Amino acid sequence: MWPWASMSDLRKAYTSTGSTVSKTYDKAVATQKSAYNQIPSAVTKAGVETQKWSAENKETLLSVTKGMQDVGDKTTVVGGIAAAAGAPLLG
Repeated sequence: MWPWASMSDLRKAYTSTGSTVSKTYDKAVATQKSAYNQIPSAVTKAGVETQKWSAENKETLLSVTKGMQDVGDKTTVVGGIAAAAGAPLLG
């Protein structure tokens, strides 16, 4: 049978455990606060980079949006023709 631990050993283990938990908690809180405090600057940086990229790629973006507009216009025309053609069939 194993010998029982002395009260002194139990107190040391309890104190050590409490200290470890407290340090771990404090470190976790500090890490969370640090991450939280970095969010505004990261969002600002992302916004600046997005504006910079958009300015540098303005012509490409405009040509893509023009193509999307053309596809949308053609889809609308085809839909209108299909609706007009299908209306007599429905009675």
